[in-house]
Amino acid sequence: MRKMRMVALLAAILIVAAMPLMAKGSAEVSDDGTFQMTKEARIIVPANPGGGSDISARMIADIVNRNHMTEKNFVVENRPGGACAVGYNYVGSQKGDPYTLLSLHSGNIVVSAVNGWEMQWDDLTDIIAIMAWDDITLCVRTDGPFETIEDVIEYAKANPGKLRFGSDQRGNTSQLGFELMRKYIGLDMNYVQYDSSGDVASALLGGHVDVGILNPGECIGQVRGGLLKPVVTFAPERISGELFGDAPTFIELGYPEITYREFRGLSGAKDMPEAALNYYVDLCKRITETEEWNVNYLEANNLQPAFMPHEEAMQFTADHVNQIMQTFEEVGYFDLLN
Repeated sequence: MRKMRMVALLAAILIVAAMPLMAKGSAEVSDDGTFQMTKEARIIVPANPGGGSDISARMIADIVNRNHMTEKNFVVENRPGGACAVGYNYVGSQKGDPYTLLSLHSGNIVVSAVNGWEMQWDDLTDIIAIMAWDDITLCVRTDGPFETIEDVIEYAKANPGKLRFGSDQRGNTSQLGFELMRKYIGLDMNYVQYDSSGDVASALLGGHVDVGILNPGECIGQVRGGLLKPVVTFAPERISGELFGDAPTFIELGYPEITYREFRGLSGAKDMPEAALNYYVDLCKRITETEEWNVNYLEANNLQPAFMPHEEAMQFTADHVNQIMQTFEEVGYFDLLN
């Protein structure tokens, strides 16, 4: 009898221990293979509040919650640090959980490859959908010494190592802009790293850096307020709109090699149930069709519309990362680390 009680107790302990794993999606998938949320979903932002990833995540959550697009709400949780590694590794630890999502930004994905993480982006997450193109600008203070990108280039050439180039993270697409300018214009600049693009904008306003590399949505308020000025874009064409339209492309300046763009969207924990993945793909598609997304997010932040569902987005991103890695090799970034 005592042995039977011990067996029963051990079985109960094993069941309790397994409950978190059982809760990761199985109970929410019905017999017909559909998924319904039974608790809140968290969008993890691997950076501080105020940056592009944070803005995107909060817009997604706001649209979902205000329009009652899901059975339960979305909440946003910032987990910055380690050049995005803290947030990505946390999502990786939630494998199979359909309630752990991630704010997708191509710049953060590139970090995992360039910095040689033990676990790469596609080991830690599955992309649900790409939802927008986000181009990149180089900004200066309107009350600073630079009026144009030509002014910036002239100063950097005359004062090697003096120009302070503000950027978020290391080994991402923001640093790619720095490395491209270093190689193809021949500039010797001082790379100043921050934890988020919001920190870069603050440092630029405070005079702690001379230029800052930012997406339009990360600086549009300061540009509209006359505090910051975009002097060039890394996009293949000028960014539309009166606030950014005067900034030339590097192609116009005679540097066609200094061209690339980023994308944003939503990812989730690796290997979530297929029904949950399909649920979120459909949700992302519906989000991109709302007026709030197109007017309050894309137009308001000078982003361009896009939509790629899971499988297409995963392949596109893998190809994108390979191209970026090749570019980092061409500009000699990895040689500098050795």
